[in-house]
Amino acid sequence: MAINWEIILSIIFLQQTGSQVSVSLEDLDYDIASSFVSNADSLWSERKINYKFINNPSFNETEKRIVRGMMRLIESQLSTGCIEFIEVPDEVDCIEHCVRFIKSENDCKASIGLVKAEPQVSLSSPCFDDNGGTVLHELVHVLGAVHEHNRPDRDKYVTLENGTILEKSRPAFEVRESYSETYQTIYDVFSVMHYPEGVGCLPNTTCLQVKEPYKSKFEERGLLKKYPSELSAADVFELSLAYNCPVRSNILEKYIEYVMDILEAEQGTGSLENVEVHQLNILQIMKTLAGNTEIKKKDDQECKSKSEEIKELQRKLEAKQNDFDKVLKILTEKTLGLTPEEVLEFSGEEQCLKYGILDETDRSTAHGQEDFVDNIKTDFTQSVRWTGTGWYRFLQQAGRILAPSTPGFGSCGTYAPGWTNSSLPEAHGETVDITLCFDLTTENGYGRDCEYSRIGKVTNCGKYYVYYLSDTPIGGRYRYCGAN
Repeated sequence: MAINWEIILSIIFLQQTGSQVSVSLEDLDYDIASSFVSNADSLWSERKINYKFINNPSFNETEKRIVRGMMRLIESQLSTGCIEFIEVPDEVDCIEHCVRFIKSENDCKASIGLVKAEPQVSLSSPCFDDNGGTVLHELVHVLGAVHEHNRPDRDKYVTLENGTILEKSRPAFEVRESYSETYQTIYDVFSVMHYPEGVGCLPNTTCLQVKEPYKSKFEERGLLKKYPSELSAADVFELSLAYNCPVRSNILEKYIEYVMDILEAEQGTGSLENVEVHQLNILQIMKTLAGNTEIKKKDDQECKSKSEEIKELQRKLEAKQNDFDKVLKILTEKTLGLTPEEVLEFSGEEQCLKYGILDETDRSTAHGQEDFVDNIKTDFTQSVRWTGTGWYRFLQQAGRILAPSTPGFGSCGTYAPGWTNSSLPEAHGETVDITLCFDLTTENGYGRDCEYSRIGKVTNCGKYYVYYLSDTPIGGRYRYCGAN
């Protein structure tokens, strides 16, 4: 997996400092086109797509409204003016560079990009039964996109069940080595260009299944059940770069969060082991960009023509050092909760960088009774973030520490909430044993004086604490509570 962090981070930096950035594939030597389209010539060079509904037979008004709505969605998710769909009036013929929408009996298909013959989209009535997801998929085909599951790295992320594929659908599942020699965007299981698990299959079967560890990481989001009704961050990222449009900072933040989720899943334990390495690399890249801006030059002539542009970029980078620091915080504080300086200077216990995160809203002491438990072998409802005995940090809505006093029976989204009556270590890097207590009943207060307890650990990591917590007892509803 080759992620071009220098390009991604430099784009974020320039955009967050207020610069208007339009990324050129040629200038950046970024192979986005080959990971997005089968042929760069199929992109719409003017970025304006004329279209017309062909009335033989006609689409009803609801169907037309869905098509137009998905077009507006694409336009709104991309930067202003990046792509524009223009409906041709009834009295004007749809001839050259014009997409013809044709009502079909049983097809949902589209021409890929700008083709020499008349580009068209064929849609039958069932194509409109999934809240616009299928229509959106075909529209992105019109913009030149190929299927995500045709990528050469497909088999790392999904399993293909060859025996369940309809014969006529087999070409749609083939890995296309010619589409790209290398990928500098990560495989996207949430792309609107990824087939859902049942598309192209025999009745009541599935063709594609997401592999572990990605399945467990993303299953709660409804993996591959149907086409999404909006573009993923990676879809927007690739479309923007393919059409040389500015890339919005919020899209890049979401894209990086997805990359971080993939890295986290690949650890198999929910730890963020690789994130520190990537962040240190990113930090060094950004410092290099801030201090020594370099633009790749093909020859001396190009170097001369760009000299003033380089000087101007250097001035902007030097003048925006404070904003540069803010960009770094996006990557460090959202994952490790540390400042960039703390990441570089950190020399404490290993568990201060390798831990699971407990950040569920229903885990706080302010939350009432539910059925969640912190045990991977439970017959009750396992907590979303719980991955088994290990080191954990409380974050965000759950609080910042393990509850220091009893929250009372029926709190923290469980029946028997867990807390501690032990003091926190004061010295940076210090680890101490703590007593973990559980409340069991409301009538006699049993457990509130820690009659039922077990031993855990807590480490002072400087600006936060991490706890060594074991699976709660099987057979009851026990869960650790977070507090501020």
